[in-house]
Amino acid sequence: MTGTARRGRPPAASRQSIEDAASELFLEQGYAATSVDDVARRAGVSRSSFFNYFASKSDLLWVAVDDALAGVDRALEEAGEAPAAAERPTTAEAEAFAAAVATLRDIAVRLADEYPAAGIPWAITQAELMGTSEETLATGASRLRALERRVVSFMRRHDPSGDDVLRGAFAAAFVAAAGSAAAAWVGAGTERGPLGPLIERAVEPVCVGFVTAARGHAQ
Repeated sequence: MTGTARRGRPPAASRQSIEDAASELFLEQGYAATSVDDVARRAGVSRSSFFNYFASKSDLLWVAVDDALAGVDRALEEAGEAPAAAERPTTAEAEAFAAAVATLRDIAVRLADEYPAAGIPWAITQAELMGTSEETLATGASRLRALERRVVSFMRRHDPSGDDVLRGAFAAAFVAAAGSAAAAWVGAGTERGPLGPLIERAVEPVCVGFVTAARGHAQ
């Protein structure tokens, strides 16, 4: 109804209550022994409400990562698109590729600089206490593949007449390098500093190498 506040918990409060309930239960009785119904009951929400926020129980392990990926999506959308062209000289294609790579690198470093030191997913920080299996932890790999697809889509928008093979290879290498830097950052424990410099150091050789290759093919 217009002008009337919807009854019930605010969406943000409901989502947070589910996250809090899951964290408590996973630590109390283990990940495998905890059902979606258990989490919903502890959170004081219905089963259908649970699925309004999370597609599966394993998604609760990767809340921090999924929130970060949502930030990536917003940043890539805000970067806009390059003007479309039916035909462009090969050298111009290489420069369009280089510009897209530079934009992506800057976005990655900026978002990494903003990432909180405490934002490490439960799947990593509490794996032993929660008793999560290797199979469950592997659900994190699907997020890396999704990120690769986002990078390819971004590159295609910014370099519409480019090479999909080059885009795909770059996306895989870029995400792998960023993932390696993130893993090193997590592994540093209490000694970890800002994430941004590590991401920049890891992805820079990838960016330089692929841009050099693209320009070389254009000559």
